[in-house]
Amino acid sequence: MAGNPSGWLYHAAMQRWAILFLLAACATPGSELDLATVPEQSSWRRTATPEAVQAFLQTLAARDRRLNLDLAGLTSEGRPVTVAMLADPPVLDLNAAANDPRPKVLVVGSIHPGECEAKEAILALLRDLAVQENIPWLRQIIVAFVPDWNADGSAAITELSRETQAGPSDGCGRRETSRGLDLNRDFTKLEASESRAMMRILRLLDPLLTVDGHTTDGSWHGFDLTYAGPLSPATDPELLRFVRERMLPEVRAAMAARGFQTFDYGNWRGNWWPEEPGRVWETYDHLPRYMTNGIGLRNRLSLLSEAYVHRPFRERIASTRALIECALDFVHLRILDVVAVTNAADARAAELCRGGHIELDGALQPTGTTVIPVARVRSVVDPVTQRRELHHDGIVAWQHSETAVHFSGLESVRVPLAFALPDPPEEVRQLLLHHGIRHHLLEAPATAEAEAFVISSLQRAPRAFQGHHLLSAEGAMEQGTHILPQGTLVVPTAQPLARLVLLLLDPRAPDGFLAWGKLPVSERDGVATVPVLRLITPPIPRDK
Repeated sequence: MAGNPSGWLYHAAMQRWAILFLLAACATPGSELDLATVPEQSSWRRTATPEAVQAFLQTLAARDRRLNLDLAGLTSEGRPVTVAMLADPPVLDLNAAANDPRPKVLVVGSIHPGECEAKEAILALLRDLAVQENIPWLRQIIVAFVPDWNADGSAAITELSRETQAGPSDGCGRRETSRGLDLNRDFTKLEASESRAMMRILRLLDPLLTVDGHTTDGSWHGFDLTYAGPLSPATDPELLRFVRERMLPEVRAAMAARGFQTFDYGNWRGNWWPEEPGRVWETYDHLPRYMTNGIGLRNRLSLLSEAYVHRPFRERIASTRALIECALDFVHLRILDVVAVTNAADARAAELCRGGHIELDGALQPTGTTVIPVARVRSVVDPVTQRRELHHDGIVAWQHSETAVHFSGLESVRVPLAFALPDPPEEVRQLLLHHGIRHHLLEAPATAEAEAFVISSLQRAPRAFQGHHLLSAEGAMEQGTHILPQGTLVVPTAQPLARLVLLLLDPRAPDGFLAWGKLPVSERDGVATVPVLRLITPPIPRDK
C-alpha cells in the first residue's frame, strides 16, 4: 500500500465506521425474509453445519423464483455438493445453465471449512438478494454459488480447529476432506470426489470469473482482506495483464469505497511479524494444483479472497461478502471486456501448437516497494469454551517492504502438436475427461515424428504430500520416428486448454501427472522413459 501513513490512518478510522454501519445493516436477524444465518442467530459464535446450509438454501429457493438448486456431485461421505444458481429469468439446473447463452460467474466457499467466512457471506447475500426486485447484474449474468464445497470437512466442527482464529468461538470445520485431501492442492490430480464435482460445474458453466473464499493463517497485518488473481506464468499474458491492471485495481478501489482496506495476498518472508527492516512481503505458489491458478490456466478470471484471520468473525464475513459483491459489479460493468479477453485467450491457446512456447515453471519476481501496516494482536480466552484466540488490536507501524506478488517464467518450452500415450493408463484418460480436455484414441496403428523424454535422474520426495511422494525428473528429449499402436491416446494442443494440457502431460512439469505418480516410468536396456510422446508431426496411418 503506497502513500503516507497518516493518510492511511485517517482512512482506517473512516473504514471502522463504515464496517460498523455495514454490519448493523446486514446483520439484523429479523430481515424481510425473517431468516437469520447461524452466525447471526448465535451472536457470531457458531458457523453453519452442512445440514443447516442445505435447509437454508431450500428455504431461500422456495421463496425466490430466481434461485434454483442442483446437485453437482457427492462428497466422500455422501453429502451433496450443492450449486445455487441465481438468474432472472431463472435456470432450473446445471444443464439448463450450460445451454443458456448468458455469461456465468462462480463463487465458492468452504474449500477449507475452518475458513468459513465465504460460506456465511454467500448465505447472507442470497438471503438479502431474495427481497430485491432490481438487481443490476442479474439479467445479464448467471451467478452460481457453492457455499459448502467441502461439506464433510464442515461437518467435523471442533473448537480445536484453527485455534487462534478470532472466532467462531464454538468451533469450525477441519481443513481437509474426510479422506484427508486438501481441495486446494487437488486441482490437477482430482483425487477427491469433491474436486470432480467442481470440475463438472466448471465444464458445464465455464464461468468467466471464479471467486474462491479463504481466511489467512499467517502474517499480522492491518488489512481487512487480501486477494490474488492467477499466479502461474504459463497463464495467457494478456489475461494476466487484464487481471493485474484492470480487475484487481478496480475491485480494490470498490472495496475502499465500502470502507475496506485490501492488498495483494502475502506474508512476510520467514515470520508472521516483520522483525527486521526490509523483510519481503511475498505471495504463495504459482502451481496449478491451487484452484485460483488452475482457473487461470483455463483462460478464465479468478479471484482469491483471504479475509484477515485476526479480525472478528463478524467483520471477516462482511469483508468477504463485500469482495464478492465488488467482483460481481466488476463483471457486470466490464462484461464486454471480460468476454473479449477470455475469448481471445482461448483463441491464442489453440494456436500455441504453431511454434508457441509456455513457461513450465516459475520464480517469484520483485514487484516494488510499498508501505504495509503491521498489526498487533492480543490474546483472548473465550469464557465458555476456554478457547484462546488472537484478536486484532490495532496497527503499530507502517513497514516499508519489498513485495514479490507475481511470478516470472523459469523454463520456457515449445508446445508440441499433440501429446501421445501409446499405452495410456485409464486413470489418465479419466482425468482428461474430468478436466474437459479434448482427446481421442487412434483407431489404427500410425507413425509420427515425436520427442521422447529420456530420464537421467528421477528424484522421489522423502516426505509424503497429499498421500504422494512427489517425483521430479531430469533428462533430455530425444527425437525420432515412433510407432503408435491402435488405441494410442492422442491429446491435441490445438484447443483452448492447451496451457493446462502442457502442464499436466509434459514430464518436466513440476505439478503434472508424472510428479503425482500418474504416469508409470518404464526401463528397458538401462534407459528409463515416460510413456508420453511430444508429437512433432500428425500421426500417419501405417499401411496394413
